[in-house]
Amino acid sequence: MDSCKKALPEAYMGKILEVDLSKKTFKSVRLDPEAANLFFGGRGLGAALLFQYFVSLEKDGKYNNAFKDVDPLSEDNILIFSTSPATGTGMPTSGRFHVNFKSPLTEGIGSASSGGKWAVALKKTGYDALQIKGKSREPVWLRISADSIEFRDATHLSSLNVEEITDCLEGESPEGSRIMAIGEAGRKLSLIAAILNDRGRALGRGGSGAVFGSKNLLAIVAVPDAAQRIKVADPDGLRVSDEGGVGYKSRMKLELGKMTRKEQSYGILPSMGTLGVLGMVNNYSELVHNNMRDTKHSIEDIEKISGEALRTHSKRSPLSTAW
Repeated sequence: MDSCKKALPEAYMGKILEVDLSKKTFKSVRLDPEAANLFFGGRGLGAALLFQYFVSLEKDGKYNNAFKDVDPLSEDNILIFSTSPATGTGMPTSGRFHVNFKSPLTEGIGSASSGGKWAVALKKTGYDALQIKGKSREPVWLRISADSIEFRDATHLSSLNVEEITDCLEGESPEGSRIMAIGEAGRKLSLIAAILNDRGRALGRGGSGAVFGSKNLLAIVAVPDAAQRIKVADPDGLRVSDEGGVGYKSRMKLELGKMTRKEQSYGILPSMGTLGVLGMVNNYSELVHNNMRDTKHSIEDIEKISGEALRTHSKRSPLSTAW
């Protein structure tokens, strides 16, 4: 057995929280090191856990083809919120997280991501991922902390919008808590409803808000443990000041791509699109090539298709005349 199967890499918490709203029960499950190694990142881990869940329904004999047969708005659908090893570290833009589910909008895999601080709060409760299945008989909200999981009555939240729910639950929760909630669209099972966290950060694709609402779940509050530390294998490599580290490269991409950064007055992405950062990505050997077999490109080729080349391309060129 190789080492990846024996122990989790640094920056994982090592646990998954499984919640059953129908039974009002929960349990903590060890995160499988091999799965964490094979399915890297929040989206990868979430997709793997989603597959594992639907396979388990078939093993229990409830369905012959679980993913095909499960009604997305039934209690047998599941919501899987997953973080990554980068979450809660010094990596730029690492506050994002994913939710995976069977989409009521497409009947396929539902996958959405969001930024904000909710993911870091969840991870600092000691969990890498949260799985929610079942359906509560009455409106409910969850409070998750390192010490307890609470199922709380949400009747008083049933007519409120997301900002009002957030205000209300912030008043009922410890300082530093982060709130995720749905509004009227989710409660009415609109197939385009989103789940919102930190008031305006949306998990916006696939109808996740409808699945959330179908479970009679109105909100999830994550209460981070201030003493919780997320260890990383190479702290120096994440420092923005280390020009050879991944943190520096990520920060450079972020800065160049921000709309607020000036390339004249509009920023690189708005003025030239993704091709505007082509040269930089290639410089860091991160521009995939030949069906992801390598990242080798000649500077001459890059200059022909860069954002600068596209922007200065003459409408009277032979190519445009041929069109």
